[in-house]
Amino acid sequence: MKVSVVIPCFNVEEFIEECVESVLKQTYHPIEIICVDNNSSDKTWEVLERIQIANPKITIVKELKAGACAARNKGLSLSNGEWIQFLDADDLLLPDKIEHQVGLIKASSISNSFITAAFTVLHTSGLKQNSLPYADNYYQSVFINKAGITSCNLWNRESLLAVSGWNEELNSSQEADLMMRLVLNGGIPLSDMTPKTIIRLRESGQITQGNPARRWKQYIEIRLEYLAKLKDLKPTIYSDNLGLYQDFLMISIATLYKYDRSQANKFFYNNVKPNWQTHSKFGMSKFKMLLIKLFGLKIVAK
Repeated sequence: MKVSVVIPCFNVEEFIEECVESVLKQTYHPIEIICVDNNSSDKTWEVLERIQIANPKITIVKELKAGACAARNKGLSLSNGEWIQFLDADDLLLPDKIEHQVGLIKASSISNSFITAAFTVLHTSGLKQNSLPYADNYYQSVFINKAGITSCNLWNRESLLAVSGWNEELNSSQEADLMMRLVLNGGIPLSDMTPKTIIRLRESGQITQGNPARRWKQYIEIRLEYLAKLKDLKPTIYSDNLGLYQDFLMISIATLYKYDRSQANKFFYNNVKPNWQTHSKFGMSKFKMLLIKLFGLKIVAK
């Protein structure tokens, strides 16, 4: 079983060598490495050329269309592996990450479309925090951001191609959108509760950035689209989980209200309030939820 590692790169001259080295140290083989430069303005391309000279089997290419999704799709189109490891250039894999997850795939009794995995966040202060996926209900986990993230997950290439890969029009919530589309297409994820990926936080230089209002609007729109399709495809699952979905939407809408009150109100009155039942989930008290239901989103501003 071959694994392709696709690394999108944007202004990561300080990080990319260590990132690639973490792939070269993998205990699993065969692996191919594809680095995709996405309009870097620093010395990232020069570093990639130096890496390739030392490791001629590594593929380095450029993708001119801006955005991490375009860079990932470029790498996906060039890949030959049955499974794809998308790895952000400032993240690191522990040496047995891919071997560990391939073992889970081989031990699974069903055909899985992707692995939702645990990961370790390394803060700029040096603090480390583990994040675990929510394994009980994948229809919920992909909705509430508990299904792993890009670099820690492992993705079945055939399943990715079946949903046309990453949505290049998105500037946020790309991995949630991808996982939702995989699930709606009948894909079944496999949970990995052992963190084998280190996510290094940094203050700037990300490929995909945007203003908070636009990000949160897109964040909510993606989930509303998921719910609409889930209602048609899996009406029982939709109705059984609706309370949780609405509670999570309310937390997201309340956050959007800080940046765009008009849009937040539209989401609330058009998509939540008509049938909203308060379930006191995700940190918002039942009392506050009832106040919002009675008096509107202005309550969250107080």
